[in-house]
Amino acid sequence: MGALLNLRTPLASMPATACVLTEATLRRLSDVNAVSRKLRELGYRIVMQQLRGEDGRPHVRIDSGSSTSIERLLSRSGAPVWRRVGDRMFGRVELDGVVVTWERA
Repeated sequence: MGALLNLRTPLASMPATACVLTEATLRRLSDVNAVSRKLRELGYRIVMQQLRGEDGRPHVRIDSGSSTSIERLLSRSGAPVWRRVGDRMFGRVELDGVVVTWERA
């Protein structure tokens, strides 16, 4: 018979933070990827992706300087909600469960 090997890793050698991909996390990741692909197909450039934005929902930010009109997005998502931050204006819509934002040019 062979020797018994102890293959357990000591806790001290494990990373300080661990990340678990729960079903909810995998669903948000899938949603963000699908919407990002759709936005790229429409001609938008993705500048930020978050699995959990400020409100806990997936979030994608697109480049407002894109040569593609925002109307292509609005025709698929509906009317935007506008928010002013200082002298800057941000648009926000929901597309397939993902919040999409951009800065008004």
